[in-house]
Amino acid sequence: MKKLCLLLALVLCLAVAAQALASDWTFTELGVYEDAQFVSDSNLLCVRTNDGYRVCRVNGESVTADAYGSRPEGAFGYVIASRVNGGLNAAGVFDELGNVLVPYQYGDIEFLSRDWVVGFKLKEATAEQYDYTAWLDSDAYFLIDTVDVYNLAKGATPVATLTRSQYKDAAVVGNVLNIEDRSTGTITSYDADFNALGTVDYTFSDDYATYDLTAYRDNGRYGLKDAAGNVVMEPSYYSINDFYGDYATVYTGEKYGLIDRTGKLVVPTMYDSIRRDYYGPYDPATGEESYNAAGYFAVVSDDKLGFVNEQGVETCPPKYAESIMDVYGAVAKYTDMENQIHLLAADGVDTVVTGYESIYCLDYSSGMLLKVNDANYNSGLIDWHGNVVFDCAYNGFELSGDGRYLLVSVSYDEYRLYEVGYPTGAAVAAPAAPEAPAAPEAPAAVEAPAAPEAPKSEDAASVETQSVEDARAVINNLLGRGGEKAQEPKEEPAAEAPEAPAVEAPATNSGLTDPKAVLGAVVTLLESDAAANKTAILLLMDDLAVLTADNASAGTIITSARTLIDTAAAANASAAVTLLRAVETLL
Repeated sequence: MKKLCLLLALVLCLAVAAQALASDWTFTELGVYEDAQFVSDSNLLCVRTNDGYRVCRVNGESVTADAYGSRPEGAFGYVIASRVNGGLNAAGVFDELGNVLVPYQYGDIEFLSRDWVVGFKLKEATAEQYDYTAWLDSDAYFLIDTVDVYNLAKGATPVATLTRSQYKDAAVVGNVLNIEDRSTGTITSYDADFNALGTVDYTFSDDYATYDLTAYRDNGRYGLKDAAGNVVMEPSYYSINDFYGDYATVYTGEKYGLIDRTGKLVVPTMYDSIRRDYYGPYDPATGEESYNAAGYFAVVSDDKLGFVNEQGVETCPPKYAESIMDVYGAVAKYTDMENQIHLLAADGVDTVVTGYESIYCLDYSSGMLLKVNDANYNSGLIDWHGNVVFDCAYNGFELSGDGRYLLVSVSYDEYRLYEVGYPTGAAVAAPAAPEAPAAPEAPAAVEAPAAPEAPKSEDAASVETQSVEDARAVINNLLGRGGEKAQEPKEEPAAEAPEAPAVEAPATNSGLTDPKAVLGAVVTLLESDAAANKTAILLLMDDLAVLTADNASAGTIITSARTLIDTAAAANASAAVTLLRAVETLL
């Protein structure tokens, strides 16, 4: 449930120029606000006013005439918001032009993809049976009444309305929607018009799905075909793995490279792995992180890390031990033998950085901007070469989802908004803003989303499997099993009981059976590097859900924390830790 909170604010709109301290960076001031922050994964501002929260564009104009009772949330370039004083069912969805796509009539809204949205109408319930509780009222319980399913490509009316018993869970796979029936457990695949195609065994099954790009095999090698069956790339590789954004890794049987959606080899197949960028601009079409970081790609060879550019040329040969590097897109941070902190930029510039208590990458910057704190906890900004962009004289900094606007917290009641001019040659341009669908009274198809991930073949699952194996290796290392090979979870035999049958311990990814131990491991990974450890954290969260299955209260909080992590691990790490601390008291 969304929390209602009304706070006072006064919006002042100014237009003056600001000059950054580091050369090649420019910041043009667009406005001053008493209290503001960006709507997640967007370049829209959430501003507190006397009547609630308002959503504004960067020029200060309100996107809609409505005020909202809690901070609006972003999803796939859209905004989820709940009207002030709208009661239990007051949430809806609108686009960046203010067109209402999902009416304000739901207690909860879930985006399954850019097109598929589910709206839950709630009703009051009791502690004996409920689906939701109010954050600020432990005695308030709510049950799902009906579930409306939207396909935004079809307009602003539901394609189906289901009862609570007909809906338990759902997932979008390729071009189909799989829905699990709560009462029967049956999972059915539906097309865009909600025509049933057949049943499947798993929510994420792709039995009835098609993709814009599909890997196919011929003579022991894989190529790519489009949805119409046309060959995009002739069979050339031992395996082709899932696309993230515009790129997918390919494997020769010995080394990895990177191709784009046309099949062009962008990064030569001469590396042991290629790192994804978790700090780049948000792509509203997919909501996924990609490999391109400001025009560079982080590569690993013989356990050494380096960078190549978009032409596949090594701009920083792999010669730095990957194990000591914290990689933030186009920059990596490491500490040398003399305990000096270095920033290694993707263009090969290695800079020793001194005088700061902490250094963190600014989300959506691809590593081009890093927040620093001094001994007095004042915040500043430096760039990937260690140049000072803003002195340590501020409370905080926040980039918009497209990386083009910077919100600076000057004090607790003064926020300044700037348009960012990146240095020449820095390819930090975010994807173009999605085309907005027509208003409800004249529904029209939205812009087609980017091609989804290509399905994994029997030989092409190596990177997906490898990423899970890497996550389990992280878990093993955290649990003091670093010397062991990452392995599948094993069931622990239950102790013999002479008077009752033995009870098997639930199988878990980590092999742990103590929920407190699992919770502690999750918190440790969240507080170290939530983005880099996201897969390991989600595996452990699944363990935690299994081990607390008989504790409904804990389960509700764990589900909320997992959703935060799965949505945006780095941005939501602190909130997830807070929720998990609450779980400790319930175990």
